[in-house]
Amino acid sequence: MKTEEERQLQLERIQAWLDTSKETPRWKELSSYCKEWSDNFRRLLERFSGIDGPMSWPQLWKAAKSVGFSRDEFSRLNLGELYEVLRAKAMALDESRARSALLPDGSVEGCGDALQKATGSKGGRRAGTPVNGKLLRKFRGDLSQDALAEASNVSIYDIQRGEDGRSWPKLKFNRVANGLNSIGRLEFPVTAEMLKKTS
Repeated sequence: MKTEEERQLQLERIQAWLDTSKETPRWKELSSYCKEWSDNFRRLLERFSGIDGPMSWPQLWKAAKSVGFSRDEFSRLNLGELYEVLRAKAMALDESRARSALLPDGSVEGCGDALQKATGSKGGRRAGTPVNGKLLRKFRGDLSQDALAEASNVSIYDIQRGEDGRSWPKLKFNRVANGLNSIGRLEFPVTAEMLKKTS
């Protein structure tokens, strides 16, 4: 069992290490990342709780409740999990709003007609090609979805859609194949064709 003097000495050593570490580039990078994460989390909490100001339990509970967590689930939730759920919900809402903004009368036909009149070409979303989600997950291995998204210059939502077997346009296939190759964890080059689901 440590004496009070030993505990105090240990705290002083830790503080001294922290003080010298603050000068290193890695510490500055980590500190910047933590501040960015904290700022993003605060914005998400304000958006989903409707409560401005510093983080509080009522704000956390209201935000969690707004995305469907029960009181029991909330009591077992850690901040990282809540952050990821709120971020995913925000991305889904933003995408939904972006789509509805493209459809002035709420119908694809209306948008297509307007686009055709304006540009002389037919509008509409490209169907894309289904992704082989199982193979994509296998290629990703223990790498996080976030890390693969960053390496591929796509959103984490794109990676999630791909792993669910949803469709991607040609550009996404190329970017993710290039991202997997740039990470260099596989013993062979990945091509866009390999990521496409074959019937």
